[in-house]
Amino acid sequence: MAPVKHLATLLLVMSLPTAVWAQISPIRPGFSSGSEVVAPGEVELGISYEFQENASSLNRIPVTSVRAGVTKGMEVFVDWNGLQKCRHRGKSQYELPALGAKSQLVTQPAYGLSLIAAVAAENDGGLIRMNPFAGLNVDAAFTSAVSVFAALQLSAATAPAGTDWEWNAMAGVSWELTERVSLTGEWYNGYQLYTGEDYFVNQASAAFAILPGMALESYVGWSPNKNIPLFGGMGASISLF
Repeated sequence: MAPVKHLATLLLVMSLPTAVWAQISPIRPGFSSGSEVVAPGEVELGISYEFQENASSLNRIPVTSVRAGVTKGMEVFVDWNGLQKCRHRGKSQYELPALGAKSQLVTQPAYGLSLIAAVAAENDGGLIRMNPFAGLNVDAAFTSAVSVFAALQLSAATAPAGTDWEWNAMAGVSWELTERVSLTGEWYNGYQLYTGEDYFVNQASAAFAILPGMALESYVGWSPNKNIPLFGGMGASISLF
């Protein structure tokens, strides 16, 4: 199956696997990469800076993602200040690394399914909390140029009054205009079971492959019911090995 193309919410990420101008696919291990995993022995790096409305400066730490293939159908990743979760648009952010793994469960020409699990460290007013989460990623190809992807995640965040369980539903569509240019739209919805709070994030991005194994990307988004209504970013990704 052609890798699902995209980029999104906080991370800016993509890579060019195989061929001279292979299809652009995101480095980020979150839902935007669909069921795709990095091939064994390959390492991919993505870095971006994000701008936020009402923020006095850029993020202190660039959004960074490193993915490495360990066996066929499985990868491990480290994600810094950019793990793809709706909670990032809330009052706290995962400013410390998230460590995790992603495994392909189903790989077919027209669709795929994968399992992702990670533990993210959250800096909550100087108190470091460890928040595990797990989810299922699915993608499907409508045509050779258009694909859709979605995910359902469940996370547990340590809260002062107890553990705050949270569901996240995500969906998106990717359109490959040419072998070097792709557009992506994303939608996120999160619901915190402990507090009853829910929120939405919408994002659009464009990616351009400048060299084999290297791509540039920019994105813009909005979260109408959170304290960061508008955000945007730009960055690059590269296949290291």
